[in-house]
Amino acid sequence: MSSKKAYGEPSCQSCLSLRAQKRPKETTSSARIEAEALNGFAHVGEEEGATMTELRQKLIHDHQQIERLLERTRSYLQNGHTEVALEFFESFQAELAHHEVMEERHLLPLFGSQLPDLAERLHHDHDWLNNEVSELRRSFSNTPENLTRLRALGEALRQHAREEEDRLYEFAEHLARERQQLES
Repeated sequence: MSSKKAYGEPSCQSCLSLRAQKRPKETTSSARIEAEALNGFAHVGEEEGATMTELRQKLIHDHQQIERLLERTRSYLQNGHTEVALEFFESFQAELAHHEVMEERHLLPLFGSQLPDLAERLHHDHDWLNNEVSELRRSFSNTPENLTRLRALGEALRQHAREEEDRLYEFAEHLARERQQLES
């Protein structure tokens, strides 16, 4: 059994070697470091005074980052580098949870009362995604079934993101502008 050198640092020499070859800019300490670096808008929308346009940009950026993390998870798992894949999956899981909180904290109050069906669907999608992610985490291993589930999860996330970006974010930004005009 291999041991870890430090928290989040893979001990498998072939995983470390593959990481260095495939991602030369990344340090070998953790996939979480890369997730933080990829997320250039880390706190936009959480601070007072952030505009809906800034929040929309951050949420779209999140979608791209979440998709990259999931794709790297699948790629590393498919190539037999389970420890590195698990690090990416845990980063993916954390980023997805943070993204969902941002949507539910900042967007649902804008349109939830006017479009309760859309708000309910958003909650339902988030619940389904969270259940699927939890189930994958429990059985995380390099099996054809898990690789298929990761691909299906990726497709569901892409579809969910497209719908949010094409409908929800634009509508929320429109509502925010209307409220701002009424208040001024």
